[in-house]
Amino acid sequence: MTSTKQKTSRSKDDAPHELESQYILRLPQEYASTVRRMVQSGNINTKDRLSVELHPDGRHGIVRVDRVPLAAKLVDIPCVVECLKTIDKKTFNKTADLCQ
Repeated sequence: MTSTKQKTSRSKDDAPHELESQYILRLPQEYASTVRRMVQSGNINTKDRLSVELHPDGRHGIVRVDRVPLAAKLVDIPCVVECLKTIDKKTFNKTADLCQ
């Protein structure tokens, strides 16, 4: 069995931007409610219903909630926010620092 890999040449501007795994997402109320229900239900199809794409400038992009495109803008926040995760609501583990 053989496979052929194609190499594509990309300029620096065409490289895809990768977001941190944690960030603050502000949405209009109706979309925020939809995303909140998706996260709380724990459905595995969340990736099909929610996506974030950044433009090459790294500061603008598109957030899609249930295939509805919403304009997005990445901004700097004025402080560092510690993110914590819990399973039992008693023990908390630090997972990340958000700052930009």
